[in-house]
Amino acid sequence: KIGDEIWVTGWLGDSRAGLEYLRHKPHLNREKIALVIDRFLQPVPRIEEARYLCQKVGINKINSMIDISDWLSSDLRHICQASGVGAEINSLLLPISSGAKVLAKNQKISPCDWALNGGEDFELLLTAKRGAFDPIVKDFEETFGLPLTKIGIIVEGKDILLVEESGEKYFLEPRGYNHFREP
Repeated sequence: KIGDEIWVTGWLGDSRAGLEYLRHKPHLNREKIALVIDRFLQPVPRIEEARYLCQKVGINKINSMIDISDWLSSDLRHICQASGVGAEINSLLLPISSGAKVLAKNQKISPCDWALNGGEDFELLLTAKRGAFDPIVKDFEETFGLPLTKIGIIVEGKDILLVEESGEKYFLEPRGYNHFREP
């Protein structure tokens, strides 16, 4: 719904960072990036986290929820198209792990690109009434050892925009996997 906040669990882009490490084998301290490799090799669906959020916040305040398997840019597009709304995502708010940042820097790629278009993170993408998650963020993080991060807002229109640090807004092209695309 227009005015809903957009939230995600965990870190975005880790699975893609792990894949890129295994593809390119850069000369980096593997201990610093072990978590992103594990995130690629052993993804964890956030079933318990979804149940927790529904119980603590209530399903009457959560308006949508999807796992991020086909990339944030595409999975957010699915939510917006189904609801006839647009979205604005703040690039500075995207939760990106230190391991993903190290690998992205090594590959000369923006870690923001992996967070938006990396895929198979299996984190949750949710929209909820304004302020619904605020009282439980700390408890969620302590319970699951994962961040719960507000990354944007649902807006009128049909476009999904990425708001950069400068305040400029850019159309966010959904670059995720499409199961129904013709080969």
